[in-house]
Amino acid sequence: MLDLKTRYPDFYRFYGRRVAKKLSQQSIQSIEKYFNNDSLDEEVINCFNDKKSIDFDKKFKKVILEVGFGNGEFLLEQSNQNKETMFIGCEVYLNGFSKVLNKIYENKINNIKVCSINFVYLIQVLKDSYIDKVYFLNPDPWPKVRHNKRRVINIDNLNLLVPKLKKNCSIIITTDSPDYYEYIISMSENKNPIWNKIEYGELANSDLLYGVSAYQRKAINKNNKIYKVEIFK
Repeated sequence: MLDLKTRYPDFYRFYGRRVAKKLSQQSIQSIEKYFNNDSLDEEVINCFNDKKSIDFDKKFKKVILEVGFGNGEFLLEQSNQNKETMFIGCEVYLNGFSKVLNKIYENKINNIKVCSINFVYLIQVLKDSYIDKVYFLNPDPWPKVRHNKRRVINIDNLNLLVPKLKKNCSIIITTDSPDYYEYIISMSENKNPIWNKIEYGELANSDLLYGVSAYQRKAINKNNKIYKVEIFK
């Protein structure tokens, strides 16, 4: 992994920290042992540089992408419940990335592939009309106005991502930031021709996506509302 980062630094550039806290020895060992087998990094880099699309095993009926999977709680649960679906998880923070690598190995999971590069490069090597669902679960809201440009949800990234969806499939975004929520909704006012429709509202506590991650539960414990935006192709 370090070799790839040294050779291809642009693919590993992003805003924020790669390590939220010091990596444990077990986390370091997980990355060293399992990175080559279960990470898409090198394949994505090669496909991007060669202007090719990435291929996944055709035995899977669906392909679902989660961007920013954190500690992998939602990703791992969904992969366990949907064995006929290929899950792609993209996460730049190595703490969570290493945990998921370890779980993949321990539980012999064969329907998750992970990626630790900037997800914009991953998007560009996915085939058009290929993805069934994309999740952004409570991405960093970057609340300061001068940092808004760092937000992972912006018009450019959505315009890259929407064509990768199958017809009538969607991008699901949740957030506890009212400002971020309004910012995402405001994009629909552009009447973007590649979006079919957009739905949004506050999540009820009975919703399947309510409280699905540690970060979400932390926000809920502070009595923050959880909002959802769904963008359809």
